[in-house]
Amino acid sequence: VGAVNAVWYIVVYGSGAAALLAAADARLAAPMLVWFIGYLGMLRWFVPRMRDRSRRVSEARAQLTGRIVDSYTNIPTVKLFARARDEDRFVRDAVDEHTTVFRRQLRLITAFGITQALLNAMLMVGTGAIAVWLWSGGRIAVGAVAMALPMAWQITARAAWVAQSVTSIFENIGTVQDGMRSIAVPR
Repeated sequence: VGAVNAVWYIVVYGSGAAALLAAADARLAAPMLVWFIGYLGMLRWFVPRMRDRSRRVSEARAQLTGRIVDSYTNIPTVKLFARARDEDRFVRDAVDEHTTVFRRQLRLITAFGITQALLNAMLMVGTGAIAVWLWSGGRIAVGAVAMALPMAWQITARAAWVAQSVTSIFENIGTVQDGMRSIAVPR
């Protein structure tokens, strides 16, 4: 619910901010419009991949947990038949698989964060540069500069929170989907 409210906040606040900036000078709204397009493109590219990788991490975690539980609950049998090395390898393979898919997920989350930070930096720098340029040329008042930068800052702050929420949601979706597959198995 919080993430949905934040998305609506970005849409409503961003539209209002772009309209106010465009009222001062249309060029002042350009960085925000470019940012919106970039932000939507970023979400469109990253979110499906985050969902898929989250599911893979959850499956690997379930596999690893199952192997550990299986090995340790059957430890008397393992010791009785001297199969400790085979069991260690069995668990190690699951650890390695989990580590591999988890690292892939972390790389994607890091790329997501870097992309968002770059978009936000471009919005702030672009808005500031255009505002100062227009002000120095006498095309806008100093009040428009004072209005433009906080508006851009507020958008980037809320967008960062939304992106963090999206990341958290998709990290947990894989776990929920895996649990639902286990629960939904017909008896």
